[in-house]
Amino acid sequence: FGWMDNALCFRYVGCNAGFFGYDAIVHFAGGITVATFLLWLSKRHPRFNFFPDKFLACCVVLLALVSLIGVGWEILEFTSDQIRVGLFHPIITKLTRNLLAQPSNADTMGDLCFDLLGAITVMPMLKRFFYSPFIAKDPNKSSYL
Repeated sequence: FGWMDNALCFRYVGCNAGFFGYDAIVHFAGGITVATFLLWLSKRHPRFNFFPDKFLACCVVLLALVSLIGVGWEILEFTSDQIRVGLFHPIITKLTRNLLAQPSNADTMGDLCFDLLGAITVMPMLKRFFYSPFIAKDPNKSSYL
């Protein structure tokens, strides 16, 4: 959405708009942020807790939700690009650098992979703070592993 332009950083740090494009770190941090927010929301507001009691099942649900949000974001980027190309086609095609949010399929796949990698790094925190044997959600249940 114009916050960072593809290939703009190429002349400074040599990054590109492919799988390991300039926004890999942004999507990695985004995966961490979304996963942490979802966990915080479920802990802070129990009525929004849609995670199962089993740790591995919770990991699968968390990764699925982060993936869903990542795909939604990529759809918004695609829609934004299509609108911009439709409205400003003569201008965009004459520029020397790529100003599209999704310049290639490799960039999109890289974004989704880094979203997932960011969410995977949250799993130890999930295990430690949400499924510790010392933290019981229900006194009638002895283990959540």
